[in-house]
Amino acid sequence: MLCMNNFLFRVKIRLFFFLFLSGILSSCLNAAVWRDSIVLPQSGQLPLFGFHLFKENNLPNPLSTYNLPSADYRLALNDKISIQIIGRSQANFVFSIDEKGFISPDKMPGIFLAGLTFLQAKKVLSAHFSRFYTFSSGQFIVSMVPSGKIRVYVLGNVQEEGFYELTAMSNVFQAIAAAGGPTNRASIRNIKMIQQGKASNLDVYAFSSYPNGEIPMQLHDLDIVHLPVSKTVVSLTGAIHRPLKYEVLDGECLGDMIHFGGGLLASANVQYAKLFRYTENVQLQIDIYLPPYLAGKSCFTFQPGDSLVFKEINELSQNRVKISGAVLFPGFYGLDSSGSIQSLFKKAILSEGASKDQFTLLRKDENGALGIKKMSLKASEWFVDVELMAGDEIIIDFKSKFKEEFTIEVAGNVKVPFVRSFPPAA
Repeated sequence: MLCMNNFLFRVKIRLFFFLFLSGILSSCLNAAVWRDSIVLPQSGQLPLFGFHLFKENNLPNPLSTYNLPSADYRLALNDKISIQIIGRSQANFVFSIDEKGFISPDKMPGIFLAGLTFLQAKKVLSAHFSRFYTFSSGQFIVSMVPSGKIRVYVLGNVQEEGFYELTAMSNVFQAIAAAGGPTNRASIRNIKMIQQGKASNLDVYAFSSYPNGEIPMQLHDLDIVHLPVSKTVVSLTGAIHRPLKYEVLDGECLGDMIHFGGGLLASANVQYAKLFRYTENVQLQIDIYLPPYLAGKSCFTFQPGDSLVFKEINELSQNRVKISGAVLFPGFYGLDSSGSIQSLFKKAILSEGASKDQFTLLRKDENGALGIKKMSLKASEWFVDVELMAGDEIIIDFKSKFKEEFTIEVAGNVKVPFVRSFPPAA
C-alpha cells in the first residue's frame, strides 16, 4: 500500500511539472504578442461597403454647377449651355435652348441643338463659333446645366420601388438614392440597366476602386434600373483599413476583398487570421494561414456569412498575460490595455461552452514559485476587479471538464507546498 501511494505521488509530481514546463515552452516559442484591439465581429452592425455612395447628401446636385455630361446625353428645351473660349479670341457665354430648340448667340445665326447628343452639340457649336472666333483644339470648352426632366424606373431591392422623375443628366447613383437607397440584401456589384433598349451592368466596387474619370452611367428618359439580390456577403474586421461588410462575386479571392478594404494595416499579423463560418447550424472558428492567399498562390473561397478577423501584432514583450481555454481569442495580451481580469475577458471573449463556476489564475511570486488561485466567473460581474501582473496566465475551463476532478499534491523540498483539485484537462 505504501509503495502504491509513493508511485501515485511520483505520477502526480511528474504530471504537474510536465504541464508547468509545457506552459513555459509555449511562451518561449511564441514570436509575437497578439494585440487585443479585435473583438468578435458584430456583423449585423457593420455597414456594407459602397452603400454610402447612394446617400443623397453625398451626391452632387446636377443643377448646382456646370457639368460635363456623358457624350450621349441628349439636350432638351431650357437646358443651359456654357461656352468658354481661351484661344487668341477669349470669351464666355451662357445660352438657354429656347422653345424652338435654338440658342441665339449675338451677331450669329441661331444654332439648333435640341435633341442632339452632347458630343454632337459640341461639334456643331465648334464649327459655328470657329467662323467668328479664333481658337485651336482644346481651347473651346463646352459645359452645361440641365433644366429638363427624365423619368426612370427603379426596381428590385431598393427601399421604394417606383417611377421617378429626375433632373436631366442624373446618373444611376442619384436614381437609386431617389428610391431610398439599396436594401441590405441588394447587390450593388451587378446593377442591371436598360438604356434606350440596350442592357448593361454596373459594378460599384470596380467603379469606386478604378475610376476612369467618366460620369457614372448617366440616365435617359424611361431608362430602367434594377438591383438584384446579392449572393455572398462577408465581414472583414480587425487590422484592415476599412472594417466593413463586402459583397463577393464568383471567382473573387481574399486578395480582392483586402484591396476593396483598403489593404491591411502595417501592424497586421500576416501569418494567421480568424475565420468565423456557419455550417450545419454550427459556427466554426478556423485559423486561416494567410501567406499563400496574400501571395496570390491560392484563392480563398468565401461562403455567405463568413466573418474574417485580422489581428495585430507587437514586438515580443515580457509585459504580457496569457489566456487560454474556453475563449474565442486565446493567446497573449499586452498589459497596457488588458491590465485586469475584467478587461482581459472583454478582449478574449468567453465562448458559449465556458464554465462560469470558476477559472484558474496562475501567477509566480517574487521567488519564481508558481501559485494557483481559483476564482469564480459568476462573481466577476460584481467583485472588485483583480489587477494582472506580467506573466500571469488565466485558464477558462469548459463546462464538460467538471464532470470529474483529480488532486495534485506538491510537498517536500519546494517553496510553496500545496494540495489542489483540478479538472482532468487542467
